[in-house]
Amino acid sequence: MYRSINQHDLLSDEKFNNFLNKYEIEIVDICQKISNQRFIKNIDNALIDNTTLDELHPIFKSHYIPHRTSADGNCLFNMISLCLCGNESLTKILRACTVYTIIKFRNQFTEVIKREEKIHNVVKTENTLNDIIIKKFNKIIYEAKTNHIWCNEYHLLAISTFLNTDIYIYSSFKNRITGSLYHNAQSTEELLTIFNNKQRTGSHLIYTPITNCNITTRKENPIYGYFSSMRKHYTSIIPISTKSPLFKPSNNIISI
Repeated sequence: MYRSINQHDLLSDEKFNNFLNKYEIEIVDICQKISNQRFIKNIDNALIDNTTLDELHPIFKSHYIPHRTSADGNCLFNMISLCLCGNESLTKILRACTVYTIIKFRNQFTEVIKREEKIHNVVKTENTLNDIIIKKFNKIIYEAKTNHIWCNEYHLLAISTFLNTDIYIYSSFKNRITGSLYHNAQSTEELLTIFNNKQRTGSHLIYTPITNCNITTRKENPIYGYFSSMRKHYTSIIPISTKSPLFKPSNNIISI
């Protein structure tokens, strides 16, 4: 079924359940084997993403380094893989795990889609809304399973749920019009205070696992990434120490 999913398929509950029954044990086993590594001791200078580095706050980049991430349509999954194990070898596995998670938690994902559609689109009837939700849900699954197709915030929510860990996605700390920093913090403590007080330093987002996810044990350390809206590209962000401070974004994709 996984390979046969088409963007325009309207999959039945029976097909979803058959998929889950077939892959449940295998996917959970994969998840348990994925490394809990969140710290890479050294990044070769040639692998530092200098374009992203220039977008980061000076205090932030004294604790985190952007790792060059392949821009092959798989950058979201490449980013997560690099953060987990230091290379991009988990990319295809992460795509499969994302499909599994979206299907397993399809009620929660359809609710997120429904909320977004009600906010951004004028829908005339409930039947029209349901049709849009079904089509978008299946499109998200198709995007997740198809190599080299760019993915988005729904897939990050799924990965966060599957790995049972928060994912912090940062954006530029600079105003794109003026080129200046949104906030010129002079110390780690000051930048932490700014984040804790939910002051603007950029359009950063946090992805948190869907409630009642029992796929794996909760991970304490987040996964870090950077999204460039200009390049439409995700870059992995690697802490330089196991004690790097947590600059926690305040906006959650579920609640905004």
